[in-house]
Amino acid sequence: MINLFKFFLTFNVILYLSGISSVYAQSIREYKKINLKQFKECMKPPKSNGSEQGWADYYGENNGKIELKVKNQPMISDGTVAATLNYKFEPLKEILTLEILEKTKFMFGMVEASDKQIWEGFDGLVEECQKHN
Repeated sequence: MINLFKFFLTFNVILYLSGISSVYAQSIREYKKINLKQFKECMKPPKSNGSEQGWADYYGENNGKIELKVKNQPMISDGTVAATLNYKFEPLKEILTLEILEKTKFMFGMVEASDKQIWEGFDGLVEECQKHN
C-alpha cells in the first residue's frame, strides 16, 4: 500500500511540476435505466451510502450537487470534501447525469482524486443499484 501511495504521489508531483492538468475532457457521465425507486433508495438514500473510504451527500431533490467525502484516509480529516459534482435525475426518462465540477487537492496540491476513480465509484454504485427493483 505504501509503495502504491508513493507511486501515486510521485506521478502527481511530476504532473504538477510539468504543468499538466489533471482535468480530463470526460467530466460528464450519463447513466440510463435508473428508476425512481433505485434512485431514492440506493443512489440517494435517506441515510449515508458510505463505505470504508467515504460517502456522498446529496443536495437537491432531482437535481443539485453531490459532495464526495473521505473517511479513514491517511493525513485527511474524515468528512473532507474530495470532489463536488452536479447531478440531474430525470425520472420519466430514467436517466441520471453527473458532472464533475471540482476536485479537492490534498498534500499541498499534489494529490487529488482522478476522474477515473470517481467514475469507477459511481459505475459500481449504479451497477449495484440496478440489481434492486
